[in-house]
Amino acid sequence: MLEQIEAEIAGINEVLQRCELRRITPLVKEVCQEHGVSPEEIAGRSRSILFNAARQDLWCRLYYTGSYSYPDIGWIFLRDHTTIISGIDRHERRVEKKRKAELTASPLCSAMCLEASCA
Repeated sequence: MLEQIEAEIAGINEVLQRCELRRITPLVKEVCQEHGVSPEEIAGRSRSILFNAARQDLWCRLYYTGSYSYPDIGWIFLRDHTTIISGIDRHERRVEKKRKAELTASPLCSAMCLEASCA
């Protein structure tokens, strides 16, 4: 009897999870296109930096929509909420590092840095 109830609950959870995945499909497609990965690779378990970066970008976007909490995102992607927190933090650090690198690589910034070091 208990096993039957657990199986029914698991089936309901699976249906709910699929519905939630359909709801976020447009965002998933957008992130996949930007990163050159498939939805299966984002949802998968691979630790490849390419897939992780895309996955963490998606988690970050979902979180900042305000519609999803860390546990919500974890539930959708079958991950613990602490994994989601860590992934979003890594994504934000990666974006900040890239932004700083782009700023220092700009010709204007390079000229300013050279002037400052010559003074």
